[in-house]
Amino acid sequence: MQNWFKVWIRPRQVVADELKTAREKKQTWNYLLIAYVSAVLSTFTNFSSGVVPTFVYVIVFALLTSIVVAPISLYVLSWLYKWVGSWLGGKGTALDLRVATVHTSMIPLIIHGLISIPFILVIGETYYWFDLESILLGIEIALSPLQLWAQNILGLISLTAGIWTFVLLMHGIGEAHQFSAWKSVLVVLILGAMLVVIAVVVSFLLAIVGAL
Repeated sequence: MQNWFKVWIRPRQVVADELKTAREKKQTWNYLLIAYVSAVLSTFTNFSSGVVPTFVYVIVFALLTSIVVAPISLYVLSWLYKWVGSWLGGKGTALDLRVATVHTSMIPLIIHGLISIPFILVIGETYYWFDLESILLGIEIALSPLQLWAQNILGLISLTAGIWTFVLLMHGIGEAHQFSAWKSVLVVLILGAMLVVIAVVVSFLLAIVGAL
């Protein structure tokens, strides 16, 4: 548990220690549980809807969708980091990248999610409302001073945590691959560009099929 907090200031050291442990024990069964909890909390804190949902609906949605999201984020995404990183001279294995992803991304997301819950409960179910058309027209749901305070504080926390978690992940990928965090940024940019191209091609093909 000490590394859960230490990672915020010494990500490379934490990843190096955890890599050594994982290679010696070859047991990472708990990583899937961590990935699931991280996915549930991330969905709970980032869910949005054009209508105001109930907390029960959001919780059930998070619990169910995370069954699919967790293994994808743990195994598929880590493998992609390993694959793209190898193009830039990275030496990390799929296991190494799983360790890095869990400790510099998923665990920080869990901590952020736990911190966010009290603020979300204060704001209420209106926290999940997002309707772009209404927002552009200046239509907003009225909030009490306490709710506005919680919303502003949570926004600041989320922004700070989001930026810092990205920095942690870059150092984590870098440690796993034995290269700099800047190369990790390049890995993420290349991977992001690839996924965008794939999404555009798939959308284009679906549009053609739909027009037939």
